[in-house]
Amino acid sequence: MRHTARVLLTAAVLLHALAAQAEQPSEATARAVAEAVKQYGPVEFSRPGVVRVSPDGDGYRLSVDLARTVAAAIAPWTVKEASRPVVKLGNPAGGLWTFDTSGPFTLAAELVAGTRSSTASLVIASAAVKGMFDPATLFPREVEARASDATLGLRAAQNSVRIGIGNFDLRSATTDRSAGLGDVDAKFSMQDASAILGAFPQPEVKLAADRIDGTYRIGRLDLAGVGAITRFWKTIARGKDVSALSTTERDGLRAILDKHLPALDEVGGSVTARGLSISAADARFSADRLEYLSRWEGLSGKAALVVGMRVANVSVAEGVWPKGLEAVLPEEAALDAKVSGFDLSKTWKDLALLRTEQEYAQLPRDHFSGMMLPDGRVLLDIEEAVARSAFYNVSLKGHVQLLTGATEKVSARFSVTARNLDATVKYLQDNAGTIPVYARFATMALMMKGLGKPGADSTTQWDVVYEDGGQITVNGQRLPF
Repeated sequence: MRHTARVLLTAAVLLHALAAQAEQPSEATARAVAEAVKQYGPVEFSRPGVVRVSPDGDGYRLSVDLARTVAAAIAPWTVKEASRPVVKLGNPAGGLWTFDTSGPFTLAAELVAGTRSSTASLVIASAAVKGMFDPATLFPREVEARASDATLGLRAAQNSVRIGIGNFDLRSATTDRSAGLGDVDAKFSMQDASAILGAFPQPEVKLAADRIDGTYRIGRLDLAGVGAITRFWKTIARGKDVSALSTTERDGLRAILDKHLPALDEVGGSVTARGLSISAADARFSADRLEYLSRWEGLSGKAALVVGMRVANVSVAEGVWPKGLEAVLPEEAALDAKVSGFDLSKTWKDLALLRTEQEYAQLPRDHFSGMMLPDGRVLLDIEEAVARSAFYNVSLKGHVQLLTGATEKVSARFSVTARNLDATVKYLQDNAGTIPVYARFATMALMMKGLGKPGADSTTQWDVVYEDGGQITVNGQRLPF
């Protein structure tokens, strides 16, 4: 334990010393920076010539042999071409270091198996990344990244993937909440994004979007804990598996995890695609806008997963469906829901015990599920689900409950509301002559109207109860199936 504490203290002193210095760059400090980069970077950084640091004006010039760095990680693939990134490091007063790099970027690899070969490549015509990081926690505080004309290609046998991005922009910043804790917020955007997926003899699938915007957030991130865990793995464990740690090393890591877990309380983000299209052969699907949200909250204790989705002006190519049936597609659809019932407080403490693989194998199968679901219940709350078009308007609210255990049970209660149902039935009946399936839809709508109860503003409502075993009740009336 004393050895662990001494190594961590030495590493912290080194990093803080580097952060505190605001002097003219020197060869001595360049060597110290190089040693820190080698120590905290990938194992490959420690090989001679992979990392080079030298004074450069008011900062330092850091270059990395990317080919040698990734060679071991991608084996048995071999690197065919790789850029050598050059990063300008600055050390202004205030403790934070700056980094700045720009230029084209290329990384290409090949896998040869007998007479067959597979290839992978990433080519960026222009890229620029800059920001600031805190060497005491080894975490970036600010990042700005831009790229243009980026292409990722993969080919294996008769399968291929090609992804292209016209322009990409990313901004990320960390805001301090309290001592050692911070919120990380990022925003990104892409223009002219596309992907082509090939799997011979199937037709190629093409995806494209005029613009994609997104956000990502990590809430209450334990920056001090991130630094402590990183320093442990880099200076003491040096990449070893947990099972290979000595008793002293395991005790040191346990102390760090017990102090800092959970390392975050919230994580997730959203993505919005505009001008989206998916096509294969003559089939084509498109939407003016598609939004997706996924966020975990309360990860330190009673956790929940929040999900959301919205889509606007969905359409399909003529001929994919029977003529006229495309009117069934919604002009707008949305879903807002939350999955809850999780309690992770005991799970974090259990992870800090650092059990070996053999010890985990001896645990009961429901060990983690029992801790994460103390009530044995998962609850899906549908705050609202909506679908609207020119001739229908339907919404749903309610919840679904799943009881886990030896015998799983499912139950649900939700309310469905339709506006102007009579107009919907009339539209279906009027167009049944040209679209025969509408006659069946109209009959189903009339049957549902008979089970519904009228409400205000020309609405019809159905209160639905699903009981374990398959019994369904609608507005108090049990259905005969």
